[in-house]
Amino acid sequence: MAPTNTKQLLKPLHVPWMVSPSTPFLVMHFSESGGDDGDFPSYVEFIAYNRLFKEELAEGTSGRYVQVVSPPPLGFFRSIDGESAGAYQLVRLQFSCASQARVLPSFSDSQVIEESAYDWSLVTGAWDGQEDIRDWLKRGNEDWRETGLSPNPGAYEVERSHWLQKSGPSTDDDQWHHYLVVGHDCYAEVIAQGIRIIYGQVLENW
Repeated sequence: MAPTNTKQLLKPLHVPWMVSPSTPFLVMHFSESGGDDGDFPSYVEFIAYNRLFKEELAEGTSGRYVQVVSPPPLGFFRSIDGESAGAYQLVRLQFSCASQARVLPSFSDSQVIEESAYDWSLVTGAWDGQEDIRDWLKRGNEDWRETGLSPNPGAYEVERSHWLQKSGPSTDDDQWHHYLVVGHDCYAEVIAQGIRIIYGQVLENW
C-alpha cells in the first residue's frame, strides 16, 4: 500500500466532454441502499460541455456575444441514442454499490481542488503553470479534435487514494474505486465498485 503522503494519481475518464467549467450545476444524489439500476441509485449529475459540437455550431458565425445562463430544466431524461449528442448536455455518472460520498467546497478562491495534492501526469490537458496559456489552450483543443476525447474532463478515478486507504479493510481492495468530479464552486467524491455514464437531454438553447 502506498503511504498517504504519496500524491494521489488522477486518471481521467475517457469521454468526449468535460464538466462545464463555468456553470456545471453539479448535483449529487446518494442512496443508502447503494443500488445501481434500481429505484434509488447513487449518482453525480451535471452539465457537460463538448467542444467538438460547439465548433460545429459556431461555423459560419463571427464576433462575440453575451449569453445569460439559467439553471437547466428540472428532470433528467435519458438520451434515446445513449451518447453524447450536443454542445451542452446533462450527464449522469451513476455508481454501483456506492459506499461513501461527499461534496466539499472549493479548496480556495482560485482552485476547486487542492491541485498540488494530485499527480496530473495522466491528464494530457492539465496546465503545468509554466506553459504559455495560449499554447496550452491550443494544444488542448488540437488534442480534443484529434482524439475525440476531452484532454481534461473534470471527472476522474483517483488511484493511490488517501480516502480509500483511510476507509478501513472493507474498502481497501481492488473492487472499490474512488471517483472525483470537479465542479465550479465545489467537488464531489464517491467510493463505489463501478461507474456508468448515462446521457440526458441536450440543452438546445443553453
